[in-house]
Amino acid sequence: MMNEEESKHTLFFQHHAVCVDTDATLMLRAAAEGRVGTVSALLDKGVNIDAHDMMGRTALWFASNGNREGVVALLLKRGANVDRSDKFDCTPFYVASDIQCLSIMELLHRAGADVNRQSGSGGHTALHVAAYHRNIRMLNMLLGDEKTDPDVVNLDNNTPLAIAVERGFPEIVEALLRRCNVNAAGSDGWTALHSAASTCRVEMLRLLIRRGACVEGVGVCNASPLWISCFKNDLASIRYLVEEAGADVLVSDKDTGHSVASAATEDACVLYLKRAIESLKFGEESVDGVFACPLSSVTLRDPVSLSCGHNFERGALRRYLVSRKDAVCPQCGSKVPDTEWSVRYKPVNKLFQRAYRLIKS
Repeated sequence: MMNEEESKHTLFFQHHAVCVDTDATLMLRAAAEGRVGTVSALLDKGVNIDAHDMMGRTALWFASNGNREGVVALLLKRGANVDRSDKFDCTPFYVASDIQCLSIMELLHRAGADVNRQSGSGGHTALHVAAYHRNIRMLNMLLGDEKTDPDVVNLDNNTPLAIAVERGFPEIVEALLRRCNVNAAGSDGWTALHSAASTCRVEMLRLLIRRGACVEGVGVCNASPLWISCFKNDLASIRYLVEEAGADVLVSDKDTGHSVASAATEDACVLYLKRAIESLKFGEESVDGVFACPLSSVTLRDPVSLSCGHNFERGALRRYLVSRKDAVCPQCGSKVPDTEWSVRYKPVNKLFQRAYRLIKS
């Protein structure tokens, strides 16, 4: 009588036609169910050791996926193709990592399995899996092989380090940093530091920057880690990046041109950034950024001021208010009286306009 797990395998094979060769079908089923003697007898009978089902899964694949150590050892000894993948480009080594079976992985690794093979569906390697599942033993085994690429990116442009950072696993991050490039990025320029900012993990920001992470980001990513922290209204991360890491509070999104300050919406963050900007001794290159409209990022040429004290370019403010059902200040969210924006605007303080001209001159 079959146990519950064997019943599942039998049901699986009933619903998935496998091979035309009946003996090959029996071997695949026996491998999945861990019947070493049956697999051995069928191989002695002449069944192709790398026979596969319509999904490309071999006996070694099924044995690895089912944690059948005895069958895996037998198949490897008899010469099974260790890197034969299924139709989704998942090898026996990858599926063993997916179920976090270290003993199977070690058998396959000693047989020469490709540790950097990426799955077709997500582009993950076994190292991505280890980082995601916080499996330090599996991670150490992989990092112990000099052939392992610690900076490989999956289809989401994430490295194993970025995944560990995003999930908040400091011991995994520390282990990866022994070999990986802290500034490794995907094709979009996204680094582990961006992941830390996007998940509001200030402790990860500290750890990565201590290990040499570039605070302004690298590559072609549109936003810096500070811009992301502002967008998330994560005041703790903003304060750390500005006060301790030296992030440029005047940096803008490279794609939209929006300033860091314009990304924040919560009062506490906006006020902090305003004070940070005011405390700087501005140089020639940063003047335009300070005197830019928060909505259009264009230098204020026709500035107006709302009753709350925030300044905007006239045309940009009108477009913003007309497009909304509720008329509120884009920066602080305070209500704007209808008469204030539909009839007339308060001209911005003349001292503000003179300051810009004097600094630029």
